[in-house]
Amino acid sequence: MLLQAPFEIIEIVNSYLTIQDRTELVRVSKDFQSIFTQLLYRFITITTYKQLQQLLYLFQQSEEYHYNNSRNHQHRPLGHCVYQLSILLDALTEHELNQVKHFCPCLQTIHIDWRIWNYLAYRIEEPNSTVRNYFPRREWPSTVVDFISYYGSCRLSSLTLDIHRMHGKSRLSMSKEEIIRTTGGRNILCNTPYLRHLTLMGLNQYVNVSFEFIESIHRLCPLLETLAIDAYQAEALSDYSTTTDNTVNGEEDNFNDFNNLPRLFNLMTTCTTPSPHMRSFHLKSQYGADRYYEWLPFLALKYPNLQSLDFHHAGTSKDMIAPFCPISIYQHFLSSCPHIRSMKWNNAAPDFRFFHELNKLKYSGLSQLEIYDQVALPDLFYRALFDCQYINILEHITELTLGPLPTKNVNHQQHEADNNSERAIRSSSKVWSSPDDLIKAIGEACPKLLHLELREPHCNISMPFKIDTILNHCPRLKSLSLNRIALRLSTPPPSMSAEASGSVLLHPSLPFAMPVLNDHPLRKLVMHHCSSFDGVFTHISYRCRDLKELELFAFTQRDRRYKVQIHMPYQSFTNVQLHGLRTETFDLERRIRFFSISDATQQQQQTANWYYMKEFHLCDQQTTCGRNTYHYRCCLETANQFNALTGSEVCFLRQLLARPMAWEEVELMKREFLERQCSNSTIAYWQPKDIYDAGYVDFVCSKVDRLVINKKRILNDE
Repeated sequence: MLLQAPFEIIEIVNSYLTIQDRTELVRVSKDFQSIFTQLLYRFITITTYKQLQQLLYLFQQSEEYHYNNSRNHQHRPLGHCVYQLSILLDALTEHELNQVKHFCPCLQTIHIDWRIWNYLAYRIEEPNSTVRNYFPRREWPSTVVDFISYYGSCRLSSLTLDIHRMHGKSRLSMSKEEIIRTTGGRNILCNTPYLRHLTLMGLNQYVNVSFEFIESIHRLCPLLETLAIDAYQAEALSDYSTTTDNTVNGEEDNFNDFNNLPRLFNLMTTCTTPSPHMRSFHLKSQYGADRYYEWLPFLALKYPNLQSLDFHHAGTSKDMIAPFCPISIYQHFLSSCPHIRSMKWNNAAPDFRFFHELNKLKYSGLSQLEIYDQVALPDLFYRALFDCQYINILEHITELTLGPLPTKNVNHQQHEADNNSERAIRSSSKVWSSPDDLIKAIGEACPKLLHLELREPHCNISMPFKIDTILNHCPRLKSLSLNRIALRLSTPPPSMSAEASGSVLLHPSLPFAMPVLNDHPLRKLVMHHCSSFDGVFTHISYRCRDLKELELFAFTQRDRRYKVQIHMPYQSFTNVQLHGLRTETFDLERRIRFFSISDATQQQQQTANWYYMKEFHLCDQQTTCGRNTYHYRCCLETANQFNALTGSEVCFLRQLLARPMAWEEVELMKREFLERQCSNSTIAYWQPKDIYDAGYVDFVCSKVDRLVINKKRILNDE
């Protein structure tokens, strides 16, 4: 029946499948193979040179087979099935770029790593010499321009230009008049008139992202629907003060202080052409994104159908919200962009008066909200946002990112704010003194909340969040992401002596009785740089029977010396990722190398599967939490090889874990074991500090389809 459905229906079904599901469906029958092989190669990401060579060889063989069997037109060459391609390599030759263009003619989305552009921007003199000298080209190779124009002239709809570290105007630089200009005068975006999704990353200090800069992009790509820019500098009003006549009565008019707001609006109206197709605008910069209010007048005129707006300040210092910023800026933006559904301020605290204007408009269309700053937000702001007696704009919120906890200090911005709105907010009786107060306010203000992310600049174990409070006040939550959050239970877990009465249930694998509580629909839990105390995972396991995904990154269990205990016997996981786990305190050198994996029955019978991380390497980390990507220079371990322990090795390990021993005694026992049992055992690599200092991980669940520890998969789907 599925095979007779239109291909569009099959694509919808495919969107709910994992790569493992598609791989298994290919093996079912020839008909399934012909359909799902095409879908299996729809999205490809290349991270190693070996992968590139294997794919190019596979595409070549598939194309030769297709043309040698020309009567069979049902199967397309595999390269023609690729619609989205990401190449994350250090270098790519012109020949290899031509091969990609030849074998993959149907690409709609392209992401080329900045290192490849950097490699192609230089030429090699005397390539056969032992010492290679690289010199900048006077113009880009024709291969690069042909590559972009080949796809951009017809079907390319999404393009990511990652030009990180491309410094200097002699290389891939930008100006107000030209976008991504090469020294040969070519313009890459001139070859992509049908683009709908554009991401420009790593714009250097020679480029200032301004209104005129955005206008020049839209002149080249008039059909854009989403635009994301990651730049060094984004001074919104700089062009108007340098390229226009900004003098009034012989005196210079500074637009940055909004003293002449009507003239600024008139000037923008004459210079701005509306883009009705645009739906999403994302701006990330080290300078300028914190002054988001300077962008609002332009965005109001430029994007009347804007639905998503994101400001991300990536710098270490920032300007506070100008006390003289008029409320008319917010009023004009909200009246001109009535379709806003998503607002994000990352490290750029919004003005509470913005939400006051939303309340006056009785705006109820907001479904996604992200507010995070590296410093504590004022208590006044949280009252304006969550006090239901004053404001009710969050009743339709389904995705919320918030942090850090509020402070009672009142800053200069609040003193200069509108007196009427400030007095109305201060009249609220709510007091923000603990994480529990914040969670309760979120539960009251956001009754439809499905995805919650809580973030803190530092993990503060003196003010932990309570997992049972989160689950009780957010009863519809599907996804919970925590970043630098300390987590514990409101009350200590019950002891083994708890009597199992009619209101108490006991799972055979649980160390204590659990009271009867309502089931929670949580399906995904992500914890980055978090700490927890005993009983947290047991409570989650009992409450959240539908939990399918678990991700722990740089996680610390505070109240256990030798073991990270993750007992979730009720869960049948589809995906579990554990990376950089620690006991007591997060110490980079205390790397856990022993892992006990078992289901509830094995844990009860003490027949767990044990693994030893024999080889690993250290590297900087990149991880994703929610919709954000973070880069860490913490040198966490990445596993190269895991060895499954034999029965005798497990028994020997249990002897060592039974009681603390002197390290000399451990070495003596190791030598005796190797002489008596097997000299090739992994015990020869064990170090006492790995056992008594780092400890081990004890993971229990009902079932897990995909388990990844320190970025190394150790369990296969069965």
